[in-house]
Amino acid sequence: MLIVSVVEQLTCLGEENYETLKTNSAMACSRLLKKPDQCRGVATCAHLFWSGKVASTEDATGVECRDGKRVNECLKKSARIANQCMDASVQAQLLVELLNYYMYFYEKNNAEISPSVIKQLMDKIKETMSHLDNGEEAELIKTHFANTVSHIKLLQSSGDSTFYDGIGV
Repeated sequence: MLIVSVVEQLTCLGEENYETLKTNSAMACSRLLKKPDQCRGVATCAHLFWSGKVASTEDATGVECRDGKRVNECLKKSARIANQCMDASVQAQLLVELLNYYMYFYEKNNAEISPSVIKQLMDKIKETMSHLDNGEEAELIKTHFANTVSHIKLLQSSGDSTFYDGIGV
């Protein structure tokens, strides 16, 4: 994850070199040993395709990338990896973390992230959480999910726009 953070802040690379670095970072994350690490790594790489900076001749700070399609691909791949986890509690935790990633990119106006995808993910989380055993870990996961849902409800009730109305909670 540290490598992704460093790559995201680089402003000295040209577009071609940066594209290679982003793609290789995502592939390296998908080859990590443990599925939860793979899932989190690939989801984190989505930031490289959205807010990473490419060198610009006009601006010393670089120009941000806005590749919504690649962000969506990273998040979908991360969801597939999460669904491969055998432990229901690990799977539920990863899916809740992914929901937060989806909400972040949705709030950043990524056109590839639709309310229906977020709703499907929330339904999958609810289904997965119904299979959890009672315990401290399950309660933490349920609290994390409840906090995310309350955030969505708060945004919906703010009344500023109908931006969040498509996400049924």
